[in-house]
Amino acid sequence: MLILLKIFVTVAVILLLVAVAEFANPRLAGILAGYPIGTAIVLYFYGFEHGVDFASTSAIFCYFPTGLWAVLSYSLTVTYAYPVYGLFLGTLCGFAVATICLLLFNLSTFYSMGLKLARISQKN
Repeated sequence: MLILLKIFVTVAVILLLVAVAEFANPRLAGILAGYPIGTAIVLYFYGFEHGVDFASTSAIFCYFPTGLWAVLSYSLTVTYAYPVYGLFLGTLCGFAVATICLLLFNLSTFYSMGLKLARISQKN
């Protein structure tokens, strides 16, 4: 039953973006699509399925910084690689750079940093 709710919410967000593009402005829809709408949906269901503590910890301290750097490195790489290497090789270059970024920013590093920040915030 939960999978149907996930599908419904995702489809509703996509249809809302399409409606914004159709009736308002395609640029506005593109800007809204760039915001972390998908991340918000995922975190909501993380909290719903695994509890608020897991969702907040994974969002802020553990996985978000690493994922952000990986997406940023992928996006910048394909921006410059597509004109030079084309779609296929440019995408492979983007995946390679994002993978290297994920290896450099090891999840355990961000997890330990998050635990330290959580301890500091609990003291205050």
